[in-house]
Amino acid sequence: MKCPKCRAENPDDEIFCQQCDWRLDQKYVPEKKTKTRSPLNVSSTAALGGILSLIMYFAEFKYAPIVLGAVGLFMGGYAITYARLVECNKNLCMALAAIGLLTGIIGLMFGIKQVI
Repeated sequence: MKCPKCRAENPDDEIFCQQCDWRLDQKYVPEKKTKTRSPLNVSSTAALGGILSLIMYFAEFKYAPIVLGAVGLFMGGYAITYARLVECNKNLCMALAAIGLLTGIIGLMFGIKQVI
């Protein structure tokens, strides 16, 4: 009997495959791979959001610094956690996420000050 998972030959009276321990009477359906986000892209988005919030503040836009500062802040916090959990260039990802966090906080505060 052929194993549905690894295709190894097994005696007919076996219940489990001798190679991979798969139950021989069970159909094998391979797992679908899911796409993962690149930690570098997430960190770069955080840094870009924070930096753009400061640029929009100095260009005297009214609400853009608040929105972009919030994006930098949110994405920076997410990126720091994500970079620790996923295999990547941790130093670069953490630095970009920290830039996003810091510039996001500053841009958000300046934007709120400008509106008030």
